[in-house]
Amino acid sequence: MTTRVIALDLDGTLLTSKKTILPASLEALARAREAGYQVIVVTGRHHVAIHPFYQALALDTPAICCNGTYLYDYHAKKVLAADPMPVEQAGKPHCHARQTADPRPGICGRRRCFMNTPPGM
Repeated sequence: MTTRVIALDLDGTLLTSKKTILPASLEALARAREAGYQVIVVTGRHHVAIHPFYQALALDTPAICCNGTYLYDYHAKKVLAADPMPVEQAGKPHCHARQTADPRPGICGRRRCFMNTPPGM
């Protein structure tokens, strides 16, 4: 048996510029699921940030989150697989970003993301 999968991003793909899902998109994905396709969200976002969209889509598949660093199962409420950055390397991007033009470096953990926003932003 062949597995048929639709893997899609949220930002710039499924979501409108107002960060909503068009009714036509919801209907098309529901029809695809009825036809036997598995729909999987693949995103750079943390699983907490995509939960409302996951619910709107009524998915039963895990989500690939944080640019592919982990696979999250909403039904079991747990990480199924992860490839996190080693602790000794985790601070390096943050320190580098503080020295560059990016004024808002951030780091995401299992339950939340931390964003460094300079005063006045």
